[in-house]
Amino acid sequence: MKPGSSNSDGSNKFRALILALVATVSDCISGRFCGVAIHNKQGNGWSSDALRVASFAAGASKLWHYNWLPSTDVHATGVEFVPMIKFPGQALGGVPRAGRDSVGYTMKGWNEPDDPGQAGSIHALRMNPEGYAQAWTHDMLAASAKGCTEFVGPAMAHDSCWLDHFLKACDVTGRCKEHVTYLALHRYRQDCGTYVADSDYPGWREDLSYILSFYRIMRKYNRRGFQIKGLVWDEFGCLTNSFRDAAPEHHQHQYITEWYENTVIKVLTGDTATVNRIKSTPWIGASGPDAHAGQQYNAGSCRWSNGGAQAASDAVEAIRAIKSMAWSNIHFPTHYLFRGSSLTALGQTYFRACSRVPVTGAGPGGCRTLVPSHECYEHVIWARDVGIPHHPEWYPELPPFPTFADIQEYLWKKGHGNCPRPCTKPLTTGTGGRPAGVVFT
Repeated sequence: MKPGSSNSDGSNKFRALILALVATVSDCISGRFCGVAIHNKQGNGWSSDALRVASFAAGASKLWHYNWLPSTDVHATGVEFVPMIKFPGQALGGVPRAGRDSVGYTMKGWNEPDDPGQAGSIHALRMNPEGYAQAWTHDMLAASAKGCTEFVGPAMAHDSCWLDHFLKACDVTGRCKEHVTYLALHRYRQDCGTYVADSDYPGWREDLSYILSFYRIMRKYNRRGFQIKGLVWDEFGCLTNSFRDAAPEHHQHQYITEWYENTVIKVLTGDTATVNRIKSTPWIGASGPDAHAGQQYNAGSCRWSNGGAQAASDAVEAIRAIKSMAWSNIHFPTHYLFRGSSLTALGQTYFRACSRVPVTGAGPGGCRTLVPSHECYEHVIWARDVGIPHHPEWYPELPPFPTFADIQEYLWKKGHGNCPRPCTKPLTTGTGGRPAGVVFT
């Protein structure tokens, strides 16, 4: 690990030990698949203790949370808080400095501009998405001034066509497209108790079509010069038939198991049977009409249409494009995932499932080859030159004479130094524990 700034050996040792024991905040939401959308109002018991329980279950370096606000009083070591600018121009002075106090480098923006109960309560915003590209740029530039480098949203309640028209305007608005890093979507179902991951079940096909709509929008605008890294599904959950209350816990468990665990997680972890089942599923489509077809945006006109012969295969790619998901607490004062300082059965299932998703990165399979500007590079060099020679007991799982990739992989597994998985497989050791190849270059 990289030493502290003190010239004292004792201070350096203490600093190295602390860095070896705690996970650091990641540089973006990508890589932290396990999300929680929740605030601690109305006596629901959400607290730092509950977040720590979640971090033990999911792994602190894979967990993030948000509360639809710019700040929080809920913290746990190594867990990232993602601030939000919920409405256009709202509370920009309260945007926190990135990289401090558990805040990473990601900003979420505008919660459900297509919904009259959220940011869409601003009538002009809800009805005229193309008129707000400049306002988005203004808000995200304010976040950028505080050190944010990645920007999520606007987060859609249901209307992918709103997003299509917004991005159409963003495409021709100065500095707008560089401030859309991920597309965000929400999804609540009222049939969770009967939901099954099967091609004969209409709800499963609806969810595949829904994610396909956002994936095709992402692909369309990336062809136009955007650099959107993926999809962030930052609210999903289960409601009753009236959409007015949370579904019973066992209904929520059914949906987490069938859609989240048996569909999304299995695709992201390479389950061939699930991929093939999706690819053989008919009646998958995407919502339209396309914003470039010539019509102005018309709220309520977004409709499903046949996705064509490629739709099922694209649905698989759409799931693979999901960088993170966050289960939403939508019934107070209960939050379902936690009970006191323990996880419920629902919480155990949720965090067990999401922790299986590999950390994503720049290379194939979620790996990254480090360059000197990357934070992890400094930690690897320090571990190689200082930590391992002087304190090998801090690195009990490393082989003698470890390679650069050995050390990077070790730090990645421990959640230290913001280290991604190395793309080069660590070299195996030969006779006498020495490496079978060059140690460092």
